[in-house]
Amino acid sequence: MTDIGNVNLGGNTATIFSKSRRPRARRYPFVASIELTNLETETHLGGQTRDLSLFGCSIDTQKTLPTGTRVRIKITHAGGSFIALGRVVYARYTRHL
Repeated sequence: MTDIGNVNLGGNTATIFSKSRRPRARRYPFVASIELTNLETETHLGGQTRDLSLFGCSIDTQKTLPTGTRVRIKITHAGGSFIALGRVVYARYTRHL
């Protein structure tokens, strides 16, 4: 799985935030399905969230997107959904067995 980074959920626009290890706001565990779309190529990726904060969320997907990639994220949970725009500012490859 790939840790794409963090998506700012404030307002109608999102920015994948915080290169630092310490988040700007407290994070809360939250697992939900996501659909991530690369706005330049219209490529779709599936995945899930790991946590949410006032400024964003951490997500896992199968592929890494380059830093700076503009994305649309749709988070679906308990019959509801939320859509935001953002960009990748931090990504790392992690192995899950």
